[in-house]
Amino acid sequence: MNPSSFVSTASLSLFTGVTALSVLVAIPARADDVKFTCGVHQGVPATLAQTTRGNIPVIRWVSDAFGGEYPPQYRCQVVSPKFQQYYKEGKLNYLTTGVANNQPIVCGTNEKGGPCTGVLFTLKHGSDPWLTLTRLMDVRAQAGPPLNESASSSSTSNAEHYIDMNDYLNTASVTDSVTDSVAKPTLPEASPPPSDAPGQPIF
Repeated sequence: MNPSSFVSTASLSLFTGVTALSVLVAIPARADDVKFTCGVHQGVPATLAQTTRGNIPVIRWVSDAFGGEYPPQYRCQVVSPKFQQYYKEGKLNYLTTGVANNQPIVCGTNEKGGPCTGVLFTLKHGSDPWLTLTRLMDVRAQAGPPLNESASSSSTSNAEHYIDMNDYLNTASVTDSVTDSVAKPTLPEASPPPSDAPGQPIF
């Protein structure tokens, strides 16, 4: 073989190999590769994202925000499928906050700066939704604790925050959290939870 041809072939092979490796490393999470489910993280019910990298805790349901009518396990079981539905429908490209029935809510939107396109759950009265989302951003950037639904603060910041969920799922720390292990409790007879539309309860 001509030496120059050999060098060219070797260089091409090396370039192709490096390029292929780069592509493999850069592949982001896809909707089909992610499953949101209710499980257990650090002993409490949690909404987890099952990804090709492992399980990622998103929400820890540690608050009885609506009293005994809506215990953490029930909210986990009800809200986790909403994460899955909205993510597959493209309504959870970003996580943000809003207001429904005078209550702060966490919701999904399909674009940064866009309005809520899918309500996920309400926050406790008096909680600061912006601080809550900032804490979720800390999970992505600093590998901090997962979003704590009962978090509250006296912060008066009015700045809006948008969490890039695809970026979060590709960079957040994975854990050995257990999935699909929280039995759905029987909900007692009670008044329906608040909603932003007829037949659409917000938990």
